[in-house]
Amino acid sequence: MVRLNTKVKGASLIESVIATVIIIVVFTIASITFTTVMRGGMQSNTFKVQNKLDFLFYKYENGQLKIPYDEEYEKFFIKIFHTTDHEITQLIMQVTSKDESIKFEQKRWIE
Repeated sequence: MVRLNTKVKGASLIESVIATVIIIVVFTIASITFTTVMRGGMQSNTFKVQNKLDFLFYKYENGQLKIPYDEEYEKFFIKIFHTTDHEITQLIMQVTSKDESIKFEQKRWIE
């Protein structure tokens, strides 16, 4: 039987640690990028309803919208009403997605 005289060089501890750190950094960057992309997708989902709220506020300012107001718009429920606190009147615009995963509200001061 012929014996081969080639030696396989093993990785040192430092090389293993450096390789592990590089892999961790790559996965961290990938997960941050993925999170940013997903968050941007959710924000684009609410862009249309934000525009709708601006349009409804414009109609309210011009006397074309009666308050309280409820509407189902695409995947969202829109509710608009007045509230008064210490003689200051606010217009509250609440938006809730149908599956309730997205909720936000806007408050606008009324003179």
